[in-house]
Amino acid sequence: ALCGDPDLGFCMDGSWSAGARVDRDGRGLAQVWTRQIQQLNRVSPALAKAVTSAYSSPSLLLQAYEELPSEEERRKLLADLAVVGGAKERRVGPELAGRIHRLLTSQNPHLLLD
Repeated sequence: ALCGDPDLGFCMDGSWSAGARVDRDGRGLAQVWTRQIQQLNRVSPALAKAVTSAYSSPSLLLQAYEELPSEEERRKLLADLAVVGGAKERRVGPELAGRIHRLLTSQNPHLLLD
């Protein structure tokens, strides 16, 4: 009923938006992590899978960011990850790698990610 409210433009219909079931033992968390990445514009399931296959949790990716000496290296960490699927081989790329970095590290609640 609330999806029709114009003030809730982020509300989505369909099975994709229904959420993911997470069991007490943690089953389902990988799907939540993948969907979190897919919330960014122009992120396909294959691209999200490339990131979540390399870093199976947000905390592991954050740890990898912290281990890098410069902000520039952190922003580009994911850029060279191969995205499997489609007709040609492609990479995550620096633009999307930077957006994922901002998603996980920004402390500005008003920052637009896309």
